[in-house]
Amino acid sequence: MADLQAPIINWQIKKGETKAGLEEQRVLIIAQGAGTAPFKELQEDVQPTEVEALFGAGTLATRAYQNFRKYNKANEVDIISLQEPVGGTAGQGGFLIEGTATENKTLNYRIGDDQFLVSTTIIKGETDAEIAVKIATDINAKGYPFTASLDGVDLSLVLIDFDFKGEMSNGLTVSVDTKRVAGITFTPVAFSGGAGSHDTADLFDGITKRFHSVLFDEAMNFDDVETFLQGRVNLTNTVKGGSGFKMLNGTISTTKAFADSKNSQTMTVFANLDEMKINALPILAVSEFVAKRALRLTEDAVLGDLVIEAQEAFGGIEKASLPYHNTPMSYKKPKKEIIIEQVIDLNDSGLSLIVPTDTGTTLGSLVTLYKRDGTGVLDTTFKYLNAMDTSYAIQEYLFNNSQSEFGQTRATNGDLVEGVAMTNPESVASYIIGLYDDLVDFALAQGGADAKKSFIKTLEVSLDATTGTYSVFAPVAIVAQFRGLNGVVAISYTFN
Repeated sequence: MADLQAPIINWQIKKGETKAGLEEQRVLIIAQGAGTAPFKELQEDVQPTEVEALFGAGTLATRAYQNFRKYNKANEVDIISLQEPVGGTAGQGGFLIEGTATENKTLNYRIGDDQFLVSTTIIKGETDAEIAVKIATDINAKGYPFTASLDGVDLSLVLIDFDFKGEMSNGLTVSVDTKRVAGITFTPVAFSGGAGSHDTADLFDGITKRFHSVLFDEAMNFDDVETFLQGRVNLTNTVKGGSGFKMLNGTISTTKAFADSKNSQTMTVFANLDEMKINALPILAVSEFVAKRALRLTEDAVLGDLVIEAQEAFGGIEKASLPYHNTPMSYKKPKKEIIIEQVIDLNDSGLSLIVPTDTGTTLGSLVTLYKRDGTGVLDTTFKYLNAMDTSYAIQEYLFNNSQSEFGQTRATNGDLVEGVAMTNPESVASYIIGLYDDLVDFALAQGGADAKKSFIKTLEVSLDATTGTYSVFAPVAIVAQFRGLNGVVAISYTFN
């Protein structure tokens, strides 16, 4: 034993001088459920093996969770299930069949969402009423959230009821994959008549966890979610900011009317337009997007086809500034399209779109509902979701590292004493400038000599020695996204 021998040597184990990173992405789903989990009670870190027991097989909460997991198996998902609206009604749509088949063919069609595929075998000579019976039977055999029956008067009309009360199904439709069946015409009837809202009284009381993404169905009170998230943008001694997501079915005019009435940096609303309709159950489309967003912002997550450039293939803090547009979505190309001027107008109102490509669909520019500052002046600072993602990332990075660096230090307006934990305005400013360099490397803040010079020049740090409180003003010029290029081609018959 050498414990008593001289010299006496001490090596202490402490963490290295690494910077504090960001916490893992966390998602909250708020939707209709019917399992063992009490309504309006937060269930944390739900696992695939327990989701059906907790929230019911086939419910919207369960389906949203399972759809999220198709694209993202990395991030924690919490769920709050809500009871069907008391006294509400379920939406109803239809599928009108007319004629007599003059060929054998398999009819492929999708009820309410592209993933709800149904196939019906049609035999030459079958009448519309006979085909209607087969279609209703095939729909009911699938276990989708729809129940089909025949109209009591027009036996060639298949009535399709959404299985849950509330506004969630309004605007859904039937999309037919098969181009044509000789002798037969098919006319979808859009869903309507869904009514009723969830009881959300005191829903967010006592919730202290941070949620980077909150997604919810149409029967959820929009303002409740917005108020919850907006109140978390700037909290004392913590970072809890996040964004809310939903999809709204309707026409250009009705969706614009909704968006024009709102002004929020924390909310992103997808418009599924009658004029450019994708076949999507809103909460499923949103769960797909949120899954991909969370994956992008997860350190070292494999992004695969979510990004175009190979150097962007792994997730992390720097993806906060990478544009969302051109991220592929699973939905089929809509049959109708609007023009780019209408897209720009909808974006300016605060609506985001899933847009057609040659082979399917992709994300367009993603915006928030923010349009004016607190004084009512038009402002584009937080117009784009990337701006909010970037702002949240910068806020969290500065908070976490300041908390780590200054967790137990003295403060003085005088000179520092060597060998002790002490700060003054100059040392705090120097540390923040170092963090700014990190933000440049993360592609969140603008780099270069001029940008850094401007940051240093406008950075203000002062100390109130009586309270030990530093006041810091740090104007960070964030990285934007390449959203357009305006060029001029000058045509002539001579060389310049």
